[in-house]
Amino acid sequence: MLNIALIGLGRIGRKYFKVLKKNEHFNLIKVLRKKNYTRKNTFVKFYNNRNKFFSKNKKNIHAYIIASPLNTHYEYIKKILTKKKPLIIEKPIVKNIHELKKINILSHNVKHPVLVNHTDLYNPAFKKLEKKLKLIGNYRKIKIEFGKFKKIYKINNKSSTELPYFDWLPHPLAIAVKLVGFPNKIKILKEKTIIKKKFIFQKLHLRLFCKQKTIDIFFSNDCKIPKRRFEIKGDKGSIKYDAYKTKSLILKVKNKKIISYSFNNTSLENMLKVFHDAVKYRRKISDINLSTKVMKIIFLIQKKINIKIG
Repeated sequence: MLNIALIGLGRIGRKYFKVLKKNEHFNLIKVLRKKNYTRKNTFVKFYNNRNKFFSKNKKNIHAYIIASPLNTHYEYIKKILTKKKPLIIEKPIVKNIHELKKINILSHNVKHPVLVNHTDLYNPAFKKLEKKLKLIGNYRKIKIEFGKFKKIYKINNKSSTELPYFDWLPHPLAIAVKLVGFPNKIKILKEKTIIKKKFIFQKLHLRLFCKQKTIDIFFSNDCKIPKRRFEIKGDKGSIKYDAYKTKSLILKVKNKKIISYSFNNTSLENMLKVFHDAVKYRRKISDINLSTKVMKIIFLIQKKINIKIG
């Protein structure tokens, strides 16, 4: 059983808290959060002082999870990587290119597991897709659609790192980078920012060019029907992935029976299982390289988008 220290108990931190408490392979020892906090019927120790959090029971902690606000990520990543402790980082990992370069340098000699929560990459259906991709032959186009109604981005947050696209794009970009690598060209075909009752909503259409392939990414945080899907068409067939509506992976190959693979939303649990096994068996696995490429794309997009809020 791994003793875990969780940093952050906001919207994402609470998800980790809930899953960790139910998982027999993890023992949540302590939590760092902004305000004083007590919870009945739990042996978890809560801290609002970071110095005490890192000093108390530090020898008993096997791994850390960072789910705190983005502007605190770099400080915590640096501290934990220096401690040579296994780590899970919530995306996006850092807020600017300078922090990203420093994290890259710090992570060069890291030999312990460091995972970034690019959720879809740990979905069992995505693992299936990677194995079946060769069956559809040569493919040139990928279409990725991500969207959900999210009224959490407020107008008083004027930093671009607090806008919907910065928070959401790591998901589809991680899929794109994992499948085809880093793009050599990026186009923003459409960008629309709308203010509704002090909340920010965005629509974005990106096109990435990589290795004679194009990837179209459609994003919106103002969708009536949630979308988390992508489609790959090849000269021998196609693959459709839908994580919300059908919760399935459908493989169509010419002159062969259609294969459908259903799944539940267990991506977080699967990532934690991969993390647990890597720590237990001392496997060197890291998402830092992939996540670095994802963030570089986001910072390139950030330069191209000129959004004025307020």
